[in-house]
Amino acid sequence: MEERRRYETTASLGIDAATEAIDELAAIKSRAREASVRAIRGMMRALRDGLRGSTLRGVPNLALSTTPYRAVRVRCKAIDVPLDCALGTGWGEKALCINLAGELVFARRNGRGDVQEWAVLDEELLAEDAEDVAEALVAMLKAHVATAERASEKFVDLQRLAERIVTALEEDEP
Repeated sequence: MEERRRYETTASLGIDAATEAIDELAAIKSRAREASVRAIRGMMRALRDGLRGSTLRGVPNLALSTTPYRAVRVRCKAIDVPLDCALGTGWGEKALCINLAGELVFARRNGRGDVQEWAVLDEELLAEDAEDVAEALVAMLKAHVATAERASEKFVDLQRLAERIVTALEEDEP
């Protein structure tokens, strides 16, 4: 007959191993969140420096109201998901966004369509946010570059037109 195993200590029950695993996970999560915060702040600083005081182009309107709110969503399935809030119901849930100035903010919309935004504190960021911010930046900057290229083409055409007009006027002078 088999001898029954005795469970007399926390180690034999597996509690000690579970406690160690929980402590290790907590330490790893803390380090990951700290690294994520540094990465996010670095990405946002690089974006603002790269914009050189300009604003982002090709950014969607998230307010869907008479007063637009142009920003992209982070922590969301897509960067252009509108801020939620049914009309007449107070404030909607806060959403992590990147605004036109390249700042990471929380934003929310009220039932009248007004949008409030405020700066995100480091302690409000999650370890997962670095990946979400990076993905939102890639999508947003792709739209920004495409919009800027179209605007550049338009101004090149305008310059050529102006030069043709100047040439024609100079030829007509006595």
